[in-house]
Amino acid sequence: MSKEQASTEKPSYSYSRLNTHSLCAYAGYLEYIEKQWCLGNYYTLRGNGFHSSRETNFRQKIKTAQDISVDDCIEAAAEEINTQINDQEIDMKGDELRGRSKQAAAELILCDTSVLIRLDHANLQPSIMPIHVEESIAVELLDEPFDLHGVIDVVTTGFEIGDAKTSKRNMTAEGLANNIQMTMYYKLGKTFLDRENPGGFLDMIYTGKKKKAYRLPWSRTEHDVAILVARFREMHTAIEAGSFPPCRRDFWKCDPKWCGHFATCKYVN
Repeated sequence: MSKEQASTEKPSYSYSRLNTHSLCAYAGYLEYIEKQWCLGNYYTLRGNGFHSSRETNFRQKIKTAQDISVDDCIEAAAEEINTQINDQEIDMKGDELRGRSKQAAAELILCDTSVLIRLDHANLQPSIMPIHVEESIAVELLDEPFDLHGVIDVVTTGFEIGDAKTSKRNMTAEGLANNIQMTMYYKLGKTFLDRENPGGFLDMIYTGKKKKAYRLPWSRTEHDVAILVARFREMHTAIEAGSFPPCRRDFWKCDPKWCGHFATCKYVN
């Protein structure tokens, strides 16, 4: 998760903050204002390991134009997973890891992550020829009391912006069309690449019983950006007013499996 960039004048917001605010404004308050960051869990660490394998491959691929071996990708994931577990950056009390030693937890997560990496390495990574990897971008909004910032995972030789996700839920073309994170990538890419209409794609690794890898393209317009900025504007207004209501108690996010603040949340306990 990207953290907010400190500013003495104009705040700069990330998509991560907007997403947290949208799911539960009180959680956003705890994390971004009180700096009470949650530990990761099985799912976040699996995702981080998967992401690290991609980053490692694409960084060297800019120079070599060749993919490293899948074993090297898995090794990069193992290093990330072990580092986070050894640095106490993961909650060992979740259902998936409860009662396991650190070594056993790392082995379980790596085993499951390796399956996803093999799918990605065989089906999706070969067609990506990167020119930029993990680029941090700041976007100045002259007409707003805030700016934006974020990170683009990869830009290809065709100037496409790429992202990848692992999920037990299938992403559809319709779902992707309504995904505001892709709109954020569009805005970041337009600023960074100085191109009028950057497009991109989302690589999905479905983690259900019948695992599969697939790619969905996306495109955006300035109308989509206006909607995105309106959402940031609403969040900014709430932050300035000190308004941070919790999500509904029956909302899926309000659960110890998905919220690291659940055990101490004053709206739950």
